[in-house]
Amino acid sequence: MATLLSPNFLQPTGFKLVIDRAQFGNFEFFASNITHPSIDISETVQAFRGTDAKFPGDKIMYSQMQADILIDEDMKVYEELHSWMLRTQQKAINATDTLVGSTLKTEYDIQMIILTSHSNQVRSFKYKDAFPTSLGTVNFTSTTGSIQAITVPVTFSYTQFDFT
Repeated sequence: MATLLSPNFLQPTGFKLVIDRAQFGNFEFFASNITHPSIDISETVQAFRGTDAKFPGDKIMYSQMQADILIDEDMKVYEELHSWMLRTQQKAINATDTLVGSTLKTEYDIQMIILTSHSNQVRSFKYKDAFPTSLGTVNFTSTTGSIQAITVPVTFSYTQFDFT
């Protein structure tokens, strides 16, 4: 008789976030929290005999991906994100100007790698054509009793994600 093995459950610390390593070398080790987005499917409502019948729709909607990023003391990761947002804004401005074309790269694939309990890659999410939509507040305080790392919340939009 075959014995069923009990599964190893996903650990909350078993992940790393990777973007284009040439542009965002600090990201891989500085993501402290990632909120994987929800997926919704639209519904179609059809009136039927005094009630509304609901059917699956034809549109999938992805919510935004959010991450808390640890800030290094040189603030390099913050600077990378800030520069990315400025490039995104500049590309949008250039796109509305009919005389100037933009070759600025502002969308990157972001990969969240899921790790096993032995830190081996087991699965991943790839958020395609992602770009930051919000670089949150940074809270400095001198009244904390113990030293805690400072984080900044970042929100990303993307076209879709793949799960491999």
